[in-house]
Amino acid sequence: MNRPARLVRARPGLFGALLMASILALACDSVSLAQDEPEFVKVDFEVQATPSVVAFFSGNSNGTMTRSSCSDPQLGGFARRRTFALECIEPRDNALLLDVGNLFNGSGPRQRLKSWSMIAALNIMGYDAMGLGLKDFTFGLRHLKALQRRAWFPFLCANVLDAETQEPVFNPFMLWHATGATVCVSAVVSPTDEGLIVDWTKDDEGNRTVEVEAPDEALKRVLASNATIANIVIVLAQMPLDEAIDLAERLPRIDVVVFSDRGNTTDLLHGETILIAAGTKTKSLKGLELFCDETGWADRYNIESFPIVEAIEPSSSVVNLYQRFLARRTLFQPEDLRQPTFSVDQSIFAEPRE
Repeated sequence: MNRPARLVRARPGLFGALLMASILALACDSVSLAQDEPEFVKVDFEVQATPSVVAFFSGNSNGTMTRSSCSDPQLGGFARRRTFALECIEPRDNALLLDVGNLFNGSGPRQRLKSWSMIAALNIMGYDAMGLGLKDFTFGLRHLKALQRRAWFPFLCANVLDAETQEPVFNPFMLWHATGATVCVSAVVSPTDEGLIVDWTKDDEGNRTVEVEAPDEALKRVLASNATIANIVIVLAQMPLDEAIDLAERLPRIDVVVFSDRGNTTDLLHGETILIAAGTKTKSLKGLELFCDETGWADRYNIESFPIVEAIEPSSSVVNLYQRFLARRTLFQPEDLRQPTFSVDQSIFAEPRE
């Protein structure tokens, strides 16, 4: 299939119009494109227009479940993000909720314990998938696979391969079907930071068990297997902007790359690929609308940033989950927490009650 001649940016503000009944209508903040990007055609359309795909992105929580202390006013927090999901995402058809990864941070015993609660919180929020960042491998493959078994959504990573079989250790992609569109969601990590994960890429004898493949090579296999199925391709990429641009140039078949770059929070259009900055500490969620033409290809889009503001009422189920983590972490001795696995109250993964 051939891509359309160009993607054109839809008139800003559609998200605000569609979600004006939500608690965040006044908090919406449009994200504009960089002025030095290639020219594109702006089009107007009726606010009643229905997008083919709606996706919300978070990322780089870095072990933080509460509001970020590095912003004034303080933004973010899992409990308020849950309320946002209830009010703005769950009632919508054709809506995806995706995390770009680096959910965890640090290697201490309390961070290992918190990882269970963080996955349970993402379950409660209704996430559809999470890409993996290098920080998510901090506790080793065994622990990460144990977390995957408790998650209600897939962990995605196309370019971390088993050294012996050369097969991806986690799901390389997932397919998601919307009205009038089929979406392929994949994820990759930057190989330039491979030094950060040396500890878990080798076994006790020093033999390498895991390899980090070049992202474009891994994604070529994903695209080849879904070339006739998916008409929208989204890649969750734990990499800086310059590597995301290079990826878009190598694989123009990709429609959206959600990148992770602490030094850049600007969304832009590079060629025919939309590049979206995931941000840090999930102080806001990025919202993307894609409008497909009669052939199924995306020809219009809109991006909005939704700050998770303090005025949002926290979700009681997530607040209770975090309080249980705080209580449990004082019950364990450090030597207990250092074990590869330990007893986890399975009720934290139960259906939430608000």
